[in-house]
Parts: sequence; structure tokens; C-alpha cells
Amino acid sequence: MKRLIILLFIIISTSAYSQKRSGFGLHAGSNSTGVYDVTNGYYDESQSSGYLVGLRYNIKLGPLGLSAEANYNSINYKSPPSLFNEISSDVNLNYLSVPILLKFYIGGFNIHLGTQISSLLGGSNQTSDDINSDENYVNINGNDEWIYNETDVAGVVGLGLDTKMGLYFSLRSVVSTSTIGNTSVYEDFFGFNPDDLLKLVTGSFIVGYQF
Repeated sequence: MKRLIILLFIIISTSAYSQKRSGFGLHAGSNSTGVYDVTNGYYDESQSSGYLVGLRYNIKLGPLGLSAEANYNSINYKSPPSLFNEISSDVNLNYLSVPILLKFYIGGFNIHLGTQISSLLGGSNQTSDDINSDENYVNINGNDEWIYNETDVAGVVGLGLDTKMGLYFSLRSVVSTSTIGNTSVYEDFFGFNPDDLLKLVTGSFIVGYQF
């Protein structure tokens, strides 16, 4: 009977400990974004800062965890000189980003990795204050095509800390595999080599509180 009570106490304690790192949370953070392409690699002077705000649901089961987030992600970067502009120009892109992360815990510390899918909501570029405006569409075979890629797919890797008090922290890198521009538009309409199209690289630091 005594052993059964001790075993029950251990199970309850372990469950309560895990619950402190499981549940809904709200967070905010800063990001720094640059761009790269296949031909030229990373553009060193393309970095600019932005921010994100969002929420997550985190579940921890022993040494493993799974976290899903929904973030409003405001990204800024300096576009390198190109066919359209002879000098570097500032670009803002605002995304709804949904990262799904697998986490490996050592105590409260964790390594997390996964994928992120983002939907482009709006922004501004060197020619317009609103990338949703008509000037950012081209007509191809009678259809108006947006010059931007509506969806961004990226890989995520990072380090985190989930505390017993509910505070959590994440330092992560997000590397896009999708191009910023609509590939078919830039290939068919502008005559670009797809290897020359820019992709995003973002580093983020996030602070949140789990309820």
C-alpha cells in the first residue's frame, strides 16, 4: 500500500510538472531578416529589423514536446539592386505565420525544429505603399497575376526555455525555401532565372507567457 501511494505521488507530481510547460501562451518578439538567392548566396547588407506577436499551444510529454503557433509577422529587409531598381530599397512584408515545432527537452531547455507556413497579408515596396495595389499585378494570358508569392514555406530551428513560472523564450532561425516573388510571373513575364529570385532568412527572439 505504501509503495502504491508513493507511485501515485510520483505520477501526480510528474503530471503537474509537465502541465506547467503545457497549455496556451501569448508572446511577442523582434526579428532580423535578410535575403538570399541560389546564384549569389546571402546578401550581407540586406538585413533589417521587424517584429512579431502571436500565440501558441505547447504540450510536453516527458523529454518531447510539440508546439503550434499563430504569429503576425512583420518582416523588413533591404532589397539588393536589380533590374527594377539600381540601388538597395526597403521592403516590408506582413505575414500570418504558422510554425509547427517538435521540441527536445533537457529540463526546461529545449531544441526545437520544424516547418513554418506563412500567408502574405500585405506590405510595401519601393514603388508602392501597398503591395496589394494594382501596380503589383501583371496580366498574363488575360489573367491578373500578383508579382508576390502568396505562400511562404520555411524550415525552423532554434533553442528555447520554458520555465515553471510560465515564462518562455525562443531564439530561432527561419529559412525560406519559397521565393518572395511569384516564380511563374518572374520567369514568364520578366524573364528571370528562378535561381536569381530572393528568399527570406529570419532570426527571431521571442518572449512569452504561458497560462
